[in-house]
Amino acid sequence: MPAQYQLEALLHDATEAYVGDLVSPLKQALPEYRQIEMRVWHAICHRFDIDPVLPPCIHDADLIALATEKRDLMADHPDAWPCLTGTNPAAFRIKPMTQAEACQAYFNRLMELLATTHRARAAA
Repeated sequence: MPAQYQLEALLHDATEAYVGDLVSPLKQALPEYRQIEMRVWHAICHRFDIDPVLPPCIHDADLIALATEKRDLMADHPDAWPCLTGTNPAAFRIKPMTQAEACQAYFNRLMELLATTHRARAAA
């Protein structure tokens, strides 16, 4: 991920902390949910001074992460995932973490980015 988008990439799913995570087909069937999610997203973007329209590289990285998670963390399944057509997993293997370890790693990276990226944007 380019350095200028790392904060956005880390926060791109931050709405899930407030409204939960739903699979895309269900989100599409619930327009009220999508409206609530977008209001939360805009509040997050305002708070962290990020553009609510994410660059394509974040969507691409999210799909690579999903393909990598499918390969490394999920049980084998013969069916293809249409959303992953043309997307290859990352070259590295995921090292599973406990929930506490993942929480701490996320928090540490957020604090690091806020201390650098966020401050640099605020100073500009």
